[in-house]
Amino acid sequence: NLRDLRVLFERGVFASDVLLLLATKGVLSRPWCLLEIWEATRHGIPVVVLEVQGGGFDAAAACELLLELPAELERLNPGAIDEVSAQLAKEGASVSQLQEALLKALHLDVAVSPLPPLKWRPWGTDNQVLADVKDLVTQMAKAAGHEQLIWTTASGMEPSLPFPHTFSRT
Repeated sequence: NLRDLRVLFERGVFASDVLLLLATKGVLSRPWCLLEIWEATRHGIPVVVLEVQGGGFDAAAACELLLELPAELERLNPGAIDEVSAQLAKEGASVSQLQEALLKALHLDVAVSPLPPLKWRPWGTDNQVLADVKDLVTQMAKAAGHEQLIWTTASGMEPSLPFPHTFSRT
């Protein structure tokens, strides 16, 4: 029932310390996803990419899509580039500015050293899922400017198992 993108941006993106992109095959063919990433970059909100294993995401294909965004987006999702362009025009921005921002935010720009890929294994064992969550939270904290997390149990002791525990910023 979202009729006004400002609500999505104001209550979602702008209220976030980090934007998490669940990287699947079609995510970059969706106009609202592209615009959420755009708005995050415009407002200095870092983007963390979490590749959903089995979701079909391919970084090389994503880079190619973004480099050829007008033609590729029209091919994958007819009419989507018109919607994106209309939203950008309201801000006085262009598709080329969007392309540049997305390549950089998603670490697909050759000028930016890529971050180690984060993976989400939804079918993994408990320990794999917990390790993925810990990696994700750690990367999100780093992206938000919190360089080191100290993982502890709820009682404040160093954990012997991966979870349940909390973190504190140092």
